[in-house]
Amino acid sequence: HVKRGAWRIIQQGNTYLAHAVGSGKTNQMIISAMEQKRLGLIQKPMMVVPNHMLKQFSSEWMDLYPAARLMVADETSFTGDNRRRFVARAALSDLDGVIITHSAFKLLDLDPAFKQNMIEEQLEYMRAAYKEAGENPDKLEFEKTTNEKGVVSVKLKSSSKSKDPKVKQIERKIERYQQKLEALMSSEGKDTNVRFDEMGVDMLYVDEAHNFRKLEFTTQRQVKGIDSGGSDMAFDLHMKVQWLRENKNPKRNLVMASGTPVTNTLAELYSVQRFMAPDVLAERGLEEFDQWASMFGAESTNIEPDASGKYGPVTRFNKFVNVGELT
Repeated sequence: HVKRGAWRIIQQGNTYLAHAVGSGKTNQMIISAMEQKRLGLIQKPMMVVPNHMLKQFSSEWMDLYPAARLMVADETSFTGDNRRRFVARAALSDLDGVIITHSAFKLLDLDPAFKQNMIEEQLEYMRAAYKEAGENPDKLEFEKTTNEKGVVSVKLKSSSKSKDPKVKQIERKIERYQQKLEALMSSEGKDTNVRFDEMGVDMLYVDEAHNFRKLEFTTQRQVKGIDSGGSDMAFDLHMKVQWLRENKNPKRNLVMASGTPVTNTLAELYSVQRFMAPDVLAERGLEEFDQWASMFGAESTNIEPDASGKYGPVTRFNKFVNVGELT
């Protein structure tokens, strides 16, 4: 299956490797990266690996391909000025691969204009969902406060807030994206001199990808088993993959590998599909979560105890339907 997995990536590009732990996902990623490079399908792959896996991953690569030209972003090469030096060298060198940790990857900045567009798109999407919930997005008012370190925070004015829990959830998301936009304007939390889009990387391989599977979305469903919140790590990867999709090869930009296909919620598979093939979802009219959930998910109601120990009916979004089509 290691050969088959590598062959699939070379043939089709974007692939999700969900084999069990210890069954050779690392080798599949390395072999497919080297072979794609050899065939001229990609120029410079980047491996994003958990912090503790950095040394092991690079030594496995050297075992498989002793002559490979690699750059490894370890603790020494990814601090302060060394970080800028590393990115400049990676941009100018003809490499077989760049290996970087999850935490270092998050520090790489992206073209500010592109990021602003993506955040504004998300805000538009959230405002449309707010309108769909029967509210007027124009009535939303924000207040800005600056702390002693000069960090600006954005909060929704209490007079704008709704009492409806469904609407409150959307308001919190609008507030978060407004905050992200503000942080982008002041470029906090990133090294603005160290840009991902200037490194020449054209394909990402993400190991232990379950850390990145929480993309934010909105839903009208108020049942358990759906967590519509998102993580900053996932959104950061989503922006970088979208940049690759628009500026490099649209179908050959991401391989995710994880031994745990679903960790917390069935909605994680929806996030994976948004990463891998958003165009395929759009083609079938499934880009909204609720459309996707009515096609591939099902709810069931069981009697469960609540926090006080009393039993009552609880509805959960907890199983897949149309699994053949989903696969």
